[in-house]
Amino acid sequence: MKQFSIPFTKGMFDYLKTFKKKKYINDVYFSDGTFPSARQIKLSAEERTEVRNIKEILKIKLNYTYNPAYYSPYDYLNLNDIIKKIEFLYEFYQFDVITLNNTHFLLNVNFRNFFLKNNIKIRLSVNNRVDSVEKLKLFYEEFGINSVVLDRNLNRNEDELKKCVSYAKENNIEIFLLVNEGCLPNCPFKQFCDILMSQSEIMEKLNKDDEEKLKTILHSLGCVYIFENIPFKGLQSPFISPTWINNFDDYIKFKISGRNNYIENLKKIIEAYIFGDGKISYSIAFSTFRRQENFDFYDLDEFNFYDKVKNCKLQCHSCDFCKQVYFQLKKEQKYATS
Repeated sequence: MKQFSIPFTKGMFDYLKTFKKKKYINDVYFSDGTFPSARQIKLSAEERTEVRNIKEILKIKLNYTYNPAYYSPYDYLNLNDIIKKIEFLYEFYQFDVITLNNTHFLLNVNFRNFFLKNNIKIRLSVNNRVDSVEKLKLFYEEFGINSVVLDRNLNRNEDELKKCVSYAKENNIEIFLLVNEGCLPNCPFKQFCDILMSQSEIMEKLNKDDEEKLKTILHSLGCVYIFENIPFKGLQSPFISPTWINNFDDYIKFKISGRNNYIENLKKIIEAYIFGDGKISYSIAFSTFRRQENFDFYDLDEFNFYDKVKNCKLQCHSCDFCKQVYFQLKKEQKYATS
């Protein structure tokens, strides 16, 4: 049975109350603003209660996410204060899993002991870029990590993924693939976007004019500009289509991106992946920007897309397959509406 780690957003508790396939949900991951993370998110008191109810009433595991790209020097100097904050968060949420990325923290005995004492599973963040069996061995053998969100690139590197699955099975390591983040392949902007988002305290001090200027700068130069103006690059992104889920080894679990998404969109995304339904619009399936398109994932499957890209290793500058597929899709849509 396929298992999914899904993001919290406002309204998730009410949605999950009536959701018939809760057994497919491995955990609900969230951050609340106590620490910076890879998303600028602060939960209201009402939303914090909603998160607690997911655990207390629905009995679904919670996964607290603490994985910013930027750490202040004071974080290292005051690690005991961070541990105390995590203790307080645990008392409030009783989370079962914590997603972490800071390797200095992970090797600190006092930091690790809190999680061991409370039987909290540590999951390594996707942003630690575990993209090979060698890196999986590194974090298991030297850091004692037995739950890992693998790097996005492995979605299109079947050879290496099989090696990771084999090693994970042998050592009882839980592994996840991120299905729908939708970033550019080997994105040259992501490092800087993540650092910027992690500095929430500075971002909050910007006035409205500076906020708009910053948004314009980022959108005129970064991935939003590329997806808007060179849209075939969206197909090069190492996503996993809802229709491909059953092509992967049953040992693999999946992470759905979308902490900053609205509940109505997120419901469609979650159900598409759990039910393997390709009818969801390509344009709303990702947590990154896509221009409005009129095709879905079944349309994509008509081009035998999965078999072509599952082991392409993202050699995008030596290949024009995704570009050809995109323009063929647009051509067929044009004829269909003419």
